[in-house]
Amino acid sequence: KFKRTEGCKEYIFQTKAQNRSAVRDTGNGNGFGYIKARLAESYGNNWQFISEANNEGWQTTIKIYDK
Repeated sequence: KFKRTEGCKEYIFQTKAQNRSAVRDTGNGNGFGYIKARLAESYGNNWQFISEANNEGWQTTIKIYDK
């Protein structure tokens, strides 16, 4: 999904699946680190990255704020 709000572009990625029980905390992993590095490279501090489990599976939201 994509939403444009005043001052922000918001990209929402939803994966529908059954989440596994966490055996241990794996942190953000290499993939999330790479995404965050590219966001910082392109947009400085004008972004937000949220990735979390929900009732339908997993949702990742990237918000890019206008300067």
